[in-house]
Amino acid sequence: MNYMSMIRRVVVIFYLTLIVMCSTSNSLFAYNDDITHPDITERAMLNSQIEKYLFKNLGFTGGLKTKFKHNSDNENVIKWLRIGSIDEDDPMCRAVNHFHNPLKTWDQSHMSDDEISFPKAWTVARAYCELRGWTYNGRKSNVTWATGFKSPAPDGQKDDTFSTEPNFSPVNWDVAREYYYNALTSVIEEDRESNFALTFVSVGHVVHLMEDMAVPAHTRNDFVSHVVFNEIDSPNATKWFGNLYEYYVKKRPALVDMTPIYPSFTNPVLTDFWDTDQYISGGDPISGNAIGLAEYTNANFLSLETIFEGSDPLHGFQHPGWISVVEYEEDVGGKIRTYLRKLGSGETADLKIGFGDHVEHIARGKWFYKYLPSFLKNKGLTLDDAVYQDYAEKLLPRAVGYSSSLIDYFFRGKLKPVNLEGVQNGSNETTQVKMKIKNNTPDESMLPVESTFIVSYRYNLSGGDFIYGTSNEVVMNEEIPSGAVSTNYYTFNFSPVIPNNAENAEFWFVYKGKLGNEEGAVMAKYIEPVTMLIIPGDHATRELLPKQYHNFSVITKTFTPTTKNDLLFNILDDSAGWDDNLSSWTALADPDGLGVPLSVGGPQNMTKYWDETNNTVRIVTNLSYEKETYL
Repeated sequence: MNYMSMIRRVVVIFYLTLIVMCSTSNSLFAYNDDITHPDITERAMLNSQIEKYLFKNLGFTGGLKTKFKHNSDNENVIKWLRIGSIDEDDPMCRAVNHFHNPLKTWDQSHMSDDEISFPKAWTVARAYCELRGWTYNGRKSNVTWATGFKSPAPDGQKDDTFSTEPNFSPVNWDVAREYYYNALTSVIEEDRESNFALTFVSVGHVVHLMEDMAVPAHTRNDFVSHVVFNEIDSPNATKWFGNLYEYYVKKRPALVDMTPIYPSFTNPVLTDFWDTDQYISGGDPISGNAIGLAEYTNANFLSLETIFEGSDPLHGFQHPGWISVVEYEEDVGGKIRTYLRKLGSGETADLKIGFGDHVEHIARGKWFYKYLPSFLKNKGLTLDDAVYQDYAEKLLPRAVGYSSSLIDYFFRGKLKPVNLEGVQNGSNETTQVKMKIKNNTPDESMLPVESTFIVSYRYNLSGGDFIYGTSNEVVMNEEIPSGAVSTNYYTFNFSPVIPNNAENAEFWFVYKGKLGNEEGAVMAKYIEPVTMLIIPGDHATRELLPKQYHNFSVITKTFTPTTKNDLLFNILDDSAGWDDNLSSWTALADPDGLGVPLSVGGPQNMTKYWDETNNTVRIVTNLSYEKETYL
């Protein structure tokens, strides 16, 4: 065997070994999946409004610490989101869909630089993924993998070519929406818990993809820079390699704690968080934070293989470009090093013009940099710790801020039942609820595009396990603008009915449909029994009851007022009550608004009122509907 044959055999054996070891690794493609990604996700979560949303809109008093069980794991919201953020890199080959070049159309913006060039390491990674079923032709852009859109929302076409096999399909925005709706409407407690857990896991997957847009290599078609040697810190040889910027961040976890920088969108659509399609090929970078994270990162930073590569078809980009950088020297530990400074928008120096953000260290010259002719200067440049520190200080706050805003966008929908009434039959069983709907979502209308309402509920009997159920599904047939109340009443029937001895009854009012520009949005409002007025029987004129009487309950909550201010059900001069003798709502005459005792012939179902003369709460003794206690 000659020397060259032996070398070739050694190379083949090494890369075959590497292929085998790839099967146990998730490390080559992105921010570290065990440390950085879940830390950014948690930081984003803590800077979002999700805890407030869980408490106010879903009734989860534990907020982010609320636990949900899935399979044998019982974890809180924080942990489930972290798990999703970790799992998006498992298996490793999922990450072929984690790249997005915002200067290309979205069907072409996926990762494509792992050309077959044996025995290059990236060729081995590609061969391994191909063998595992992750074909080149099946690759998707990060934004498509995360949202389903093949071009900007809301008018862009959705991708219908995702694999139906779970191991090869995305855990994306639409999947998270479906889990969320199932969680709110499942009638089996185990399914409900599992779907809530999977909702947060799925959101974690999507947030991971958002975070990858704060890695320059992921927005500049640079997989090659992910197979650079980092260190030997594991028995698994594939973990010795990775992207040097991501490695720098991994070793400095405190960087994640910087103050977040949020996008400044006005009425965003989902895909805007990735790419607003404002920064296009041949155009100049756009300043500010009203652009997608991929646009910002691509335009302002370099990756190891894309340093001023000019017209290179795989790694060439107009920005950052020579036109906006100036050289300077810096003393680093007694050694003079040459750095390039990227000028920002509005800055000029040495006939150079700035674009986008100012970056103090955009690249560093190697020792021979100054000796190279101008057309080879880029070959004398590299990226070092000073460069990565500057990158991290700008990119990580945006990774957190954009991810935090994306979480808020998922949970942005707010609605409120108005004039909410629970209706009982003659056996005091709750048969239906009726209401109008107020849209409290800022700046977005609820639109009648495959839009439905449903009421989900639970109760128990004699302290037993919760019993779950849902009403019929009701189609929304009108537009409800932001801040407006629906014109129509919506009626939800319960079958089977909720028994009269139900305890701890709780309700969730659920909407699925078009919200603003998003179709298939899901939002919910937890309805405490204390906000529901129970109407005995099905009285056709109950709508005449004044508005102030529509916010009091009767099913499980009890209240003993001791002062007039405590009395939830004040009797005012424009009030009305149910008159048994007339079988109708009857107005009360009380011009001074101080409250009057009720006569035997007056409204009989108002059980307590304020006696102004004696400064005490009085109880109406002649009651026909003892169960319908309003306080």
